Amino acid sequence: MAKVLVVEDDNDVAGVVRDVLHADNFVVDVASTIQDARHFLKVASYDLLVLDWELPDGAGVDLCREIKQTGEPIPILMLTGRSSTSDRIQGLDSGADDYLTKPFECSELLARLRSFMRRLWVKKAETLKNGVLEMEIQTRKVFRDGEEIRLLKKEFDLLELFMRNPTERFSTEYLLDKLWGEDSDAGNDAVFQCIRRLRRKLDKPDMASVIALDHGYGYRLNSEN
Repeated sequence: MAKVLVVEDDNDVAGVVRDVLHADNFVVDVASTIQDARHFLKVASYDLLVLDWELPDGAGVDLCREIKQTGEPIPILMLTGRSSTSDRIQGLDSGADDYLTKPFECSELLARLRSFMRRLWVKKAETLKNGVLEMEIQTRKVFRDGEEIRLLKKEFDLLELFMRNPTERFSTEYLLDKLWGEDSDAGNDAVFQCIRRLRRKLDKPDMASVIALDHGYGYRLNSEN
């Protein structure tokens, strides 16, 4: 069941969107300000974001840009009364994946969100492979040499980042911002401990670690395993 965050300060519009999505079996949370939206995004995971442009404490396009700059893959649909071509361009350039103007037909809103979900299910069904490692995205299962390795959420997310970018090196600071978020109270030690746990679970005696450290550059996946 897909989970959607609707960021809309007009109670009537928010109520209509919420009711329509509920009727189509979406799970819906509603935020009326950017501050509330940031809180929801910090404490929960969402499959989709429906975002108004003009909010009491700022512009939806700024929040959209902020979310996309973190690398968060959540699809964003701008739902706004601003309908000029320049507004559409600005909205899409801010990182929005789609743009729908008010007034809107509920059937069109649902069709666009279902289209997002179809693409998401295809992505979630994928399997990542690198050397002895295999990762099933949808089931969040990880295998080494065919043996399942049980990982905690942060461990899985960290390994997924490495496996999606097998030739990249990531600094401790980047990993901390990417996976814990800039508002987190966690420090660099949280990254060290997570990598230590991953190595303990994934590594084999007398073999190079699955996660390598290139001093001065950062951590990377060791594809030689």
